[in-house]
Amino acid sequence: MFAFEYEDWKMICSQISLQKRGRKRMYLQWYPFTCLSAKEKETLISEAFFKDYIKSGLFLYYSENWLITNNYIMKGEGNFRNASLVSPTMYLVALTIGKSISKKYQPLRQSSINVFYAGNYDEDRLYYKKDYDVFFKTLNDLSQSYRYFIKTDVKDFFPNIDMNKLFDIINLRFAETGVKIAQKDLMVYKELLLCLGQGEFPLIESCAASSFLATVVYLETPDSKLFSFITDKVPYITEFSMVRYVDDLYILFNSDLPENKITPMVNRIINEYSSELKKLNLSLYGGKTSWRPTTDISEELKKSLYDEQFNGKECNITDFVDGDLLLKFLESIKESLLDYSLDAAKYLELINDVFNIPKTEYTPHEIYNSLVYE
Repeated sequence: MFAFEYEDWKMICSQISLQKRGRKRMYLQWYPFTCLSAKEKETLISEAFFKDYIKSGLFLYYSENWLITNNYIMKGEGNFRNASLVSPTMYLVALTIGKSISKKYQPLRQSSINVFYAGNYDEDRLYYKKDYDVFFKTLNDLSQSYRYFIKTDVKDFFPNIDMNKLFDIINLRFAETGVKIAQKDLMVYKELLLCLGQGEFPLIESCAASSFLATVVYLETPDSKLFSFITDKVPYITEFSMVRYVDDLYILFNSDLPENKITPMVNRIINEYSSELKKLNLSLYGGKTSWRPTTDISEELKKSLYDEQFNGKECNITDFVDGDLLLKFLESIKESLLDYSLDAAKYLELINDVFNIPKTEYTPHEIYNSLVYE
């Protein structure tokens, strides 16, 4: 019934199994995989299970696989984003759909546009930390070569993704590049994803498929058109680069205009981008779209730091943090709770105060996020 390939299913199951137990316990969507025995993991990844239960579509007949509920993902500013919590089987199927499409989809974006999403199907990576880290480093490296940057943000991005338009884009690209795929298969993929998203684009926690389809596929045409527009029709920009992480687009540029005359030129770029987004039923978030000197770019980024190669050796953020620091943080929270002063702003203030370690180049938020998520 499904045009899945066993090698894709095997990769998905293997990568989930390889995730650290602590990381899997951190996410509701991943938690069930911590409960599997070694024998159950072996069965799940087996070719026999794949052929008999997944590829045949037999999993669709089990009511427990159709349990879908609302899940809420907290944004950086403290608001919540609506998402779906799906059964473990449906989650693996969604990831496999994303992998199947990514193998056949040939992007049209100009090669100089850097695009990152929460995962990387090309490298069989299903979690966000590595790719956000590379995005962050790419942006910082490029900022050394440019004087200014434009930061854009799409308003209510995921809820406004049109699934019909998304699969029209996929279908057209497959036709243009000679990819042979049955229309029935695309229709099944679309309808199943719509079910998982409860009638909308499926935003599923820790799901590389959602992030890939939204970023690499849905936003490709606006990126390509904007790149061509800046290249051909904005004469005062001498050089520029574009870096995208999901719906956040950064345009770094140099200009021979004096700084007090840059705003009209930037407005032209933003208006053009906005026009392209409207064709996809999307709009820019005006309050989060602006231009600034690249010296301020770190203020726009919220980086989650993890163990990484630093100065040629493995660097663990916990080397800089001892138990006393953590106790100080918890005591600060306790005091704020007792006098009813704890809110989002106070919480950020405590993070900046407690985790400000001068001997490192890391920001308090980087240190805090590393401790929380690892």
